[in-house]
Amino acid sequence: MATVCILSTLYDALIFSKSDQKSTILIAFSFYTNGQKLISTRTSKNTVGCLNGLRVVSMMLTVLSHIYMYSMIQPLINLIDYAKDEEHSRQVVQCLGSLAVDTFFVTGGFLVSYNYLLKSTDEKSIPFCKFYIHRFLRLSPSLGVVVLFYATIFYHVGSGPFWTFINYFFIDYCKENWWSTLLYVQNYVHPNNMCIGQSWYLAVDTQMYLLAPFMLYLVIKKPRGTIALLILLIVASCGFTFGISLFKEVGPAIIGNTNKVMKYIYVTTYTRATPWLMGFILGFGLARSAGHIEESKQVLPYV
Repeated sequence: MATVCILSTLYDALIFSKSDQKSTILIAFSFYTNGQKLISTRTSKNTVGCLNGLRVVSMMLTVLSHIYMYSMIQPLINLIDYAKDEEHSRQVVQCLGSLAVDTFFVTGGFLVSYNYLLKSTDEKSIPFCKFYIHRFLRLSPSLGVVVLFYATIFYHVGSGPFWTFINYFFIDYCKENWWSTLLYVQNYVHPNNMCIGQSWYLAVDTQMYLLAPFMLYLVIKKPRGTIALLILLIVASCGFTFGISLFKEVGPAIIGNTNKVMKYIYVTTYTRATPWLMGFILGFGLARSAGHIEESKQVLPYV
């Protein structure tokens, strides 16, 4: 990979800028071109700038929450002090970490509908195959490399008395359940023995993404009925979450009830669909307000 990046950068610097016949594929791994894109502050006309700030705040809350959660399973904290701290107001920030993930689902659903509806409102031109192939090529190669790293090399990057315990979570699970992660079904297949625990988000988001072309088709053709259906699905998702919490006796806190919460609520698509669908509706409303959907099909008075 390093060799590919170096060759791509050399081609970009020495040939691409001076050549009349330019191949963008050959500069896909260029440090120069990609570096410019990463540090660029330029935005397009239809960019929703507040999403960047939302991502940053949500990511900070998520990282903070995970640091705190993983410290609980290591000999680094007095559990008695932790129990006392549970009543302190500062714990609110750490508890919000699990909810901060929902903002990424809102963003995901929003961008799917908003970006597509800005470009096209022709229900006959929705490229179903392109949707799925693009998703697979964008995520699967990188995810496959990480799975391979966890299953083979990760064991050699650390040591110590606690290393065997870490290996149990990161290595053994990937050797056994790597296939479910690559198929994006790990949130239902062995959810408590998941290869790359945080990849549950990719599974949920991908499963919702599979439904996106159908929702786009319907929202363009019959917007009123589709929005009503999506709202009904949101209510159903909330109802599922409430029902599971009630009958399975699953509380909202992950710590102390991890396996049941993860299996029945935290990583399941039917409970996480609510923020994604809300984001989808928001994207539809914002695209419509920008004048990219026929006036006669407007169903949301404001966003």
